[in-house]
Amino acid sequence: LAGGRGSSLGRSGSGKKPDGVPIMSFGMHQGKTFLEVALSSPDYYQWAKSQKRMDGQLKDFVQWCDKQQNLGLLSSLGDASPTSTKTKKRARPQTAATDDDDG
Repeated sequence: LAGGRGSSLGRSGSGKKPDGVPIMSFGMHQGKTFLEVALSSPDYYQWAKSQKRMDGQLKDFVQWCDKQQNLGLLSSLGDASPTSTKTKKRARPQTAATDDDDG
């Protein structure tokens, strides 16, 4: 994945795995790679991107994610909004008997 050699990413003192993916060095995702955070918490990316004052590794994380999306390597970040806004309730769960039965 991009963001490895020759990149300015990781300049905030974050370590990198052998594959070049930066590792978070702070906060609730400390010790996880940017990839692990992006895949497991797309809402964290959206939150980070919405920060008015973004610097250091948070900025690196957003830039890394943006680059992965531009390369088509991360599509799960899109407009990560709560699932409740994406899911429409169209049908009730199947039950043994319903009020709509003809019987």
